[in-house]
Amino acid sequence: EFEQEILSQEIRLNFDNGPLRWVAGAYFSQEEQEAFRNQTILSFDASRNSASITNIAGFGEVSYEFAPGWRGIVGARVDYIDQEQRAFFASNGVVTTNTVNSFDDTVVLPKVGIEYSFSETQRFALTYQEGYRPGGSGIQSNNGALFTYDAERAKNYELSWRGQFLQDSLTVGANLFFQDWDNQQVEVYATAGDPTSAFVANAGRSESYGAEIEIAYEPTARLEVYGSVGLL
Repeated sequence: EFEQEILSQEIRLNFDNGPLRWVAGAYFSQEEQEAFRNQTILSFDASRNSASITNIAGFGEVSYEFAPGWRGIVGARVDYIDQEQRAFFASNGVVTTNTVNSFDDTVVLPKVGIEYSFSETQRFALTYQEGYRPGGSGIQSNNGALFTYDAERAKNYELSWRGQFLQDSLTVGANLFFQDWDNQQVEVYATAGDPTSAFVANAGRSESYGAEIEIAYEPTARLEVYGSVGLL
């Protein structure tokens, strides 16, 4: 069984006045996880996992039209993460793992971009931003082996286009993206096909890239038809 409870709240302040637009905000979340697994066939194994994760963040973004049709975008997010994880494993009454792991980190995630509108209904944008996910620890359910993994970061590059046609009833959006990962967290099976042997490790190198297109059409004021396709 796995149970997860999340309480989150976000507050935003938006400003839009001619060439200048900005947004500022704060975010808070508290997450609690509880999991257990009991095995009674061939052996009597019991595993317990729990985690408490607190995330506090402040963020902001400024967009300014510095020339007709051209906008510069600068933003950042400051994230504080504090988490505590507990792992327990016993086989036939013998405790082999009973650990508490704490982790906290503060990271700054920047964003920069440029946008060009060559008409009131057509615009291109090129953006760069960074992503982050904290590290942690756990145990393999089948044998109680303890594993740890480091935080991952990602550098994201995206080129996008958005256009509106047919008196704004047809909207088309498309983008190309590339992600360069550092220590990406991946799930590995120690034994092929056995999910109880799963653990999390950091990849030595990882990249992902692809494209997406989305189309939305409103044939009447009460009906919207939309679809999308992506390649990763």
